[in-house]
Amino acid sequence: MPRIFGLVCLLLVLLLGACKGKPSEEECQASFENFVRLQSMDKPLEMQQMMLDAARFSDSCKMAVVCVKNKFWEWVLCEIKAKRLPDLSDCTGL
Repeated sequence: MPRIFGLVCLLLVLLLGACKGKPSEEECQASFENFVRLQSMDKPLEMQQMMLDAARFSDSCKMAVVCVKNKFWEWVLCEIKAKRLPDLSDCTGL
């Protein structure tokens, strides 16, 4: 009986780990917003806010769906954590 329980626990852990292979729509949206923020860093504050608002309320929902289908979770997480535009180039190899 303990062996079966251990095997079930192992399978559950493996399945949960495999589920994280693709990002969520929220993670993709955060990645896109960070990209826009990085692109607008050299712009005046008002322009930055306008660009972020546009990213949040535009066709970014469609972009999030494409992101979920085509990107891996590690890649999106890297894009979210990027602090500078050059940091994004490190994310493409994941």
